[in-house]
Amino acid sequence: MHVARRPPQTDPGVAPSTRSLVAALLAGEGGALATFTAPDPVVVFIAFETVLVPMWAVIRWWGDPHDAPGRRDAATRFILYTALGSAVMLLGLLVVALDTGTTDLVALASAHGGDMG
Repeated sequence: MHVARRPPQTDPGVAPSTRSLVAALLAGEGGALATFTAPDPVVVFIAFETVLVPMWAVIRWWGDPHDAPGRRDAATRFILYTALGSAVMLLGLLVVALDTGTTDLVALASAHGGDMG
């Protein structure tokens, strides 16, 4: 049975095993679920950032099998664009937290934005 055997060793330049792909996809899915069910924007931010690592791995190692430089380029662009988006999201989170004094989504929703300057 192939599942019970140890997977063959690969060269450093070869993509990791299918089990690693499934683990990365499950980690990304778990992070996405945490992102959309979090009761606090700080937890949303942390969960969002957690999703980025396995998604980078999926792009980098399991992207187009015929274009290794393209995979590296896509993974690099993914990190750059999401880092910029994360910085803007963190800045917005800080503005909301400083203006309202809380990051509780229930309190923010019940105030209808009234506490914001």
